[in-house]
Amino acid sequence: MLRRSFLSGVAASVIGGAANAQLPPARLCPNFRFRSAPSILPWNRTTFTSKRSVNIVAIGFNLYGRWGTASWDISATNARLAALKALGFDAVRIAIDPTTALNGAQTHAQWWAVAQYAIDKALAEDLNVIADLHVALDGSQSTYRADQIEAAYPNGLAWAAYVNLLQYFAAQLAGYNNTEVCAEIYNENMQDVGGDWPAMAKTLWNAFRVKNLNTTVLVGGSSYSSVDGLADLLAANFDANTGYVVHDYEPGVLSHQGVGVYQPVSRLHYPPIFSEKAAALAQVLGNSSLTGQINNYFGSSQFDATTMNDGWLAAKVAVVTAWRKANGVPASRIFMTETGIHNDTDFRGASRVARLGFIQTKTRLHEAAGHSVGIWAWDGSYWALPSVNAVDADYQAALGLSGGIFYETEASALFARITIQPSAMRKALINATIKMLKDTGLWTKLDAFYMLAAADEQSARLNWKSAMGSLTKVGSPAFTVDAGFTGGGGEAKTAYLNTGIVLGTSTLFAQSSGHMGVVQSTAMTGGDQVALGDDNYNSGVGIGRYSTLIGLASPNGLTYSDRTTPDGTGHLIASRSVAGTITSSLGGSARASITDASAALVTDAGNAVQMLHAAGQMSRIAAAHFGSGLTPAEQRDLYSITKFCLLGVSRAA
Repeated sequence: MLRRSFLSGVAASVIGGAANAQLPPARLCPNFRFRSAPSILPWNRTTFTSKRSVNIVAIGFNLYGRWGTASWDISATNARLAALKALGFDAVRIAIDPTTALNGAQTHAQWWAVAQYAIDKALAEDLNVIADLHVALDGSQSTYRADQIEAAYPNGLAWAAYVNLLQYFAAQLAGYNNTEVCAEIYNENMQDVGGDWPAMAKTLWNAFRVKNLNTTVLVGGSSYSSVDGLADLLAANFDANTGYVVHDYEPGVLSHQGVGVYQPVSRLHYPPIFSEKAAALAQVLGNSSLTGQINNYFGSSQFDATTMNDGWLAAKVAVVTAWRKANGVPASRIFMTETGIHNDTDFRGASRVARLGFIQTKTRLHEAAGHSVGIWAWDGSYWALPSVNAVDADYQAALGLSGGIFYETEASALFARITIQPSAMRKALINATIKMLKDTGLWTKLDAFYMLAAADEQSARLNWKSAMGSLTKVGSPAFTVDAGFTGGGGEAKTAYLNTGIVLGTSTLFAQSSGHMGVVQSTAMTGGDQVALGDDNYNSGVGIGRYSTLIGLASPNGLTYSDRTTPDGTGHLIASRSVAGTITSSLGGSARASITDASAALVTDAGNAVQMLHAAGQMSRIAAAHFGSGLTPAEQRDLYSITKFCLLGVSRAA
């Protein structure tokens, strides 16, 4: 680790003398046209802003791709760039590898010609550009990896060469409109938190400003631009046209599973499913570091407050908020230019359902905090966006995008039954949820799927799976927009919802293969309660509360799974997939199975499945479903997909 004093100015050996003299003048391609004229810096804010960006890595990133305009034309065609704009992205972050200009393989002008071509092509499709000097972290480079450049600070050859190139880069960007192009001057540093990065960052920033006063400069914190590394930066050392970068991949054991030091880890789900902890630990036996990270990820129990779930991710975003407020930085100057999660194309990463949940949560939290949100990467070999020619509909919804979506047939049929048409964003969310249910094979196992947390009461009562089974109100169950229904009336059952579906009469739910699930957002209080079940509950089936136990009642009397939560909140699923066994899960985590023989279903015409009939005060239901029996893995996926939809409701105005 380097330990040197803080430099308030630019190192003379780098900025002055020969290094500065070698800089060629700024130039523009003869055919280049500005979208608009270069603007003058307003010193009280960043001139460049972006709501949503996507990384494109086709031009030589870590020398994995060919450095040239031809490779860019293959990856980033005009049609594909236009499609990104139509989807709702307003910027692309172009990862520009500086290696060929640093090692002498190309002159600065030759190197810049390729970068300029990529920038201009994106601008032509009305996409703003984050021009990112993406220093290699690994690979075959012998002199100009990040660790080697940083080791040469402040007077070594590699450091001087990088600063020299940075100044050339700054001079070229000065010709662009500074509302349309900004510069991320160093992708990720390898310095520990509390190390030398603040001095390095200040030196690089000063070097850029010598040649370019108007372009917004993006600077990341220590340790790979991590959230915690942001604390090393002091905003007073930079100007008001500086944005601050975070790359939010935390927790790394989840996002980087199957890669590098995390290679032994695979198939971690998000959010953490506590019942899968033992299998995850078995993957890393003998590796104390990974064992510790796995233990931290899952926590000590399903209800451990330190579990790395949505609340933990929110706390990391709160660290950024606290830093910016302490430094007087507005939220619009925070750029989260990278997040993502390793996929399972090589069977070592996370499942698609897990990736979607993680990406949705990360981007939603940063978006809510007012930060610019960037996703890694489009057209990468592994990470966030898998499609070659488009962004898949479920990823669009995860990212909060709603443009240019091709709706699933089943989604279109549902929209046709909705009286007041949902917003574009809500349609995207519904479409993505149905697509995920289909992709996982769960759609074919459902008799009914209800999303009661809806925009209006009519759409909340629809069965997504079929035109049959729309909920009928009995009495006056209370509806809350985007939250669901609350029943009441006790034994009199004067306020509840009726599906009209009688189990065992042309249903997938059968005597020895059936499941029920319900998401309750407020606590169960009072006496015995039935959240979802048939009217002949004592001899039929249902999911609810009996004494202190919450679970599935069997047809042969009241046999429940073990106690789940003290109040019954969360997503409870109970299932029978074989004649003598009932399995259940809460929040996707498997509970202990119980042995209980099945019996014939009660198929009287008046014995339809109902919601919210109870002997005491009933909780609010946000979602519910029933159908054929589900394995524990299917219960986990159904939980995750339902959660995906419920989280998306907050975006779907």
